[in-house]
Amino acid sequence: MNKILFLLFFVMSISVYIYTGARDRLGWVDDNTYRVAGKGHAREDASEFQRKSMACEAARLDAIANLMMKFAESGIKSVNGRVKTEVFQNIIRKEFSGTVKGMNVIESTYYEDKRLCKIIGEIYENNMRRRIYRLAADNSEKD
Repeated sequence: MNKILFLLFFVMSISVYIYTGARDRLGWVDDNTYRVAGKGHAREDASEFQRKSMACEAARLDAIANLMMKFAESGIKSVNGRVKTEVFQNIIRKEFSGTVKGMNVIESTYYEDKRLCKIIGEIYENNMRRRIYRLAADNSEKD
């Protein structure tokens, strides 16, 4: 009986994990890949034809802004906060501006009644996490 209950629980857990998709796997996927969410609204005066593309572009730009902030937070944590936040955010923006423009949208949902688009974006670069940590270490305040 216990084995059957365990098996049922295991199958249900796997099903929920598969069903929820990329949303539950935000952040570092591995040392080279990062996933981030973004959401955006279309302007109220936008035509019906423009709403979806406008909302989804706003969501993509929001995801890029979130990505830059998450990269800066990740680097700051790696050096135990010994780097000035504003300075490091600017360094991250300069270093990764080209990389984030190539972000792939891996999941997109548009809610027509709300003129809202939600996306999950993913960027990939070899040794990206190591590069962020190295930038943080190079710009940290030495004890």
